[in-house]
Amino acid sequence: LYRLDGQEFSPTNRFTNLLPGRHVVYIQDRKGCMDSLEVFILEPERIVPNAGADIEIELGDEISLNASAVPAGIYQYNWYRGDSIECTTCQNTRAVPFNDGYFAVKATDANGCEGVDSFYVRVRKDYQIYPPNVFSPNGDNINDVFYAGGSKSLSNIDEMLIFDRWGNVLYQGQDLAPRDATKGWDGRADGSYCLPGVYVFQIKGRFLDGFVKTVSGDLTLLR
Repeated sequence: LYRLDGQEFSPTNRFTNLLPGRHVVYIQDRKGCMDSLEVFILEPERIVPNAGADIEIELGDEISLNASAVPAGIYQYNWYRGDSIECTTCQNTRAVPFNDGYFAVKATDANGCEGVDSFYVRVRKDYQIYPPNVFSPNGDNINDVFYAGGSKSLSNIDEMLIFDRWGNVLYQGQDLAPRDATKGWDGRADGSYCLPGVYVFQIKGRFLDGFVKTVSGDLTLLR
């Protein structure tokens, strides 16, 4: 029979989840004879990961996630907080944060000992759509298409409408790529070139975090 410290004797000779420090194992045979063995369990060195410092970025920025840990050794890393992480089980990876929040990593050694660390990301949100106010669709490949630019977080043009001065819809585009000079209005309506003049645009843009913004204004067409 076996006994650890002040526990009762039992047939079990395996003891788990022991605290660091001094322990005494008692062994008793069937005749009642007993012996003991003193054991010292050393506390392992604490694992201290380093996830990085707090940062501030603009929505649409990509950040690098680089983890390390001390003491030196082989660790399994797991990024378990934060959005849009490219690889959650990689020591070094990337992410495009959409919102303020923490990114946390856990480092685990071969014995199952682990440590955690985190850093905070503040995301500035600048919801900007930049349509031009003049374009010249004359076939010279310079400013021939009316298209929408914007801040780097602008991910899609859900809809683009062009109206004449009487409110008639001359062009409707949907799901257009922003900042693409080939995706927009080429100055024609029903296959015919529109006359030079002032027109009205309405653009609905969608940003990386799902925010939708609509802008409108005047547009001058030159030939």
